[in-house]
Amino acid sequence: MQKQIRLLSVLSIAVLNLFLGIGYASAQTQTAQPVKPAIVTTNKTDKNPNESKGDYSSAPSDLAGRLVRPPLIEPEVDPTLNHEVFEDFLNGSNYTPLEKINQLAYAGGGTGQGWGYSAAYEDAWGVIEARHGTGSNSRLDLVGKTPNMHYVAIGMGTAYEYQVRFNFANLSTPTDRYVTFDGFFDGDNTDPEFDRGILFRYSDDINEGRFQVVIRQGPGVETLIDTGIAPVVDTWYRFKVTVNATGTEALFFVDGELVATATDLAVGAANRYTAESNNDRLSGTTSFVSRRFDYVRFRATSGRASRL
Repeated sequence: MQKQIRLLSVLSIAVLNLFLGIGYASAQTQTAQPVKPAIVTTNKTDKNPNESKGDYSSAPSDLAGRLVRPPLIEPEVDPTLNHEVFEDFLNGSNYTPLEKINQLAYAGGGTGQGWGYSAAYEDAWGVIEARHGTGSNSRLDLVGKTPNMHYVAIGMGTAYEYQVRFNFANLSTPTDRYVTFDGFFDGDNTDPEFDRGILFRYSDDINEGRFQVVIRQGPGVETLIDTGIAPVVDTWYRFKVTVNATGTEALFFVDGELVATATDLAVGAANRYTAESNNDRLSGTTSFVSRRFDYVRFRATSGRASRL
């Protein structure tokens, strides 16, 4: 009897273990197993996934090991540019050794004469004005000289450009008459006289008060071209004069539009010019402002005329 009870107990325990084992196995099969991460191998010869944005695999790195990307667009460089002077007068009209335009000249005397600050404009922050004094020969000139460049000779392999932006505070009148010159101008005589010129000219009694192009090779030898443009007070004008490297052509622009072309120029080392904007009084003794200037620009380039 005891043997039977013992056998039943052993069988009961075996059945119970079997039942529990089946249940545990069933539970295990229903439990979500963790997903192992896939191992991805990359062929070193594969293309860069960012190839469409530029291949920077050979770009240098900085000290921290970060990639230094080269510029996507190379900066434009003009290999023919020899010299450029640009003055926008943001620092006013007071001459300093570092000022780009070497001469803000004036002569003729009289009370109130000189270069001075002008009111700022929305589209012109640095502006100076030519203030004529009571002297009857009051002259105020912007001369494109630098401490080591005083004159230029055309037709000797270098192209030149002079550009100026200005407006009129007061037009020339019979009472207070003055004449303006913008471009290439010789320094052989006292202004407003000149022997050679490649320039724009204005006065109320010249060309009926319209801007005129003057190409003068010598005293009494000149070509005059009417631009058809009569100046208006407080209107900005941008003049540009270019001379090609061979000295065979000069182009004259007003606000980007070609208004005249000239071919008869005085060339060679004996014919020197300076790039200038002159304001020379011819009559009257009243103090007044003739023109305001936003900027001037002078360029020298080798082998071609600059047409920017």
